[in-house]
Amino acid sequence: MSNTQIREELHNYINRIDDQSLSVFYSMMKQHEGEELSASEKQMIDERLSFLEKNPDSVVSWSEFKARLTK
Repeated sequence: MSNTQIREELHNYINRIDDQSLSVFYSMMKQHEGEELSASEKQMIDERLSFLEKNPDSVVSWSEFKARLTK
């Protein structure tokens, strides 16, 4: 789903929800407004992305991971 589709769907949802749900949704958005990653968080993400690009076979799918847990 594209960002445009997500925005459109959110707008439609917000226009339909009841007042209490709207208030909860608004509170959640305000809580996260303006949050940015710290320099160390950005560095960690960059390092992990670099590792993944160099080692694409080092990851497993979510379904494979769950299957391993149940063995």
